[in-house]
Amino acid sequence: MGASERLERFERLEPADREQIEAVVEVAKAALGEKLVAAALLGSATVGGLRPTSDVDILGVLAEPTTLAERRQIVTRLPEISGSPEPRGRWRPVELTLVVRDEVVPWRYPPMRELQYGEWDRERYLGGFVPGPEVDPDLAILLTEARLGHAPLLGPELAAILAPVPFSDVRRAMLDVMPLIALARTGGSGVARRGVVRPGVLRPGVLRRGVARRGVARRGVVPSGLVGGPGAGSTDPGAPADDEHDVRNDLLTLARIWATLETEAIMPKDAAAEWAASRLTPDHAVPLLAARRQYLDGHHGTAEWRTSMPAARATAYALVQAIEGLA
Repeated sequence: MGASERLERFERLEPADREQIEAVVEVAKAALGEKLVAAALLGSATVGGLRPTSDVDILGVLAEPTTLAERRQIVTRLPEISGSPEPRGRWRPVELTLVVRDEVVPWRYPPMRELQYGEWDRERYLGGFVPGPEVDPDLAILLTEARLGHAPLLGPELAAILAPVPFSDVRRAMLDVMPLIALARTGGSGVARRGVVRPGVLRPGVLRRGVARRGVARRGVVPSGLVGGPGAGSTDPGAPADDEHDVRNDLLTLARIWATLETEAIMPKDAAAEWAASRLTPDHAVPLLAARRQYLDGHHGTAEWRTSMPAARATAYALVQAIEGLA
């Protein structure tokens, strides 16, 4: 997809979505001034189209590090224009990720993230919490997605100012976030059991930014994209509570990791689920296709999963085995 087509897709967004996106950029500009050299819209808005539970993913590139006061201003203002956990509100949940260009160019792994705002930490922001720079493996996935598909909101195209991420580091990032996926920890022998699991770190986005969250799979440590984790990491309205599995996003994230490692292409979550389901046994495909349907319909299927957890765990185990076979 070319830049003009991505920009056209942005212009076709609902007026309320465009208003929110522009407001987020204004918050960043007001806090950071000339430090903010580029901003871009990522994720569903520029690739597969916004779904009912999609968040707004924005990446900002900085010329120099932030101050505590600048970060505080951002996380104090964003809750006013970011969706709360209640569904059908005026605003979508916002995930804003900031990187300092010199921290990622030249590229090195693991990368450093300057700031990430996500709804999974809303109550902490309201209580005075101000996030700071952190090492974030999921940034390798986020920046790869950003270079492949984004709509510029401010400054140059990202490809002009960011270095490409070697696929070997995208692979490392995906395997590094595997231990953070709750369902992945129920099966598998190697990859899925590595590392220390930190509750609330995943977000449902990339590989949550769906490598969840959050924003990372991290959502506290990860961005937009791929990994789905505990409800605490979810930015979607109507997501399960903190003590409930986000089964839908766990299955979609595992499917997306498998598809990416196998094809070296980062697919939309629904496309990756369809790809993976076609390679599973029929029994294992059923829960994954249910997760895909829930994603497209805009709900988490929490009640449905309460009666079909054994099947979901079996599917997760089959996905983990497939991923471990490629590791």
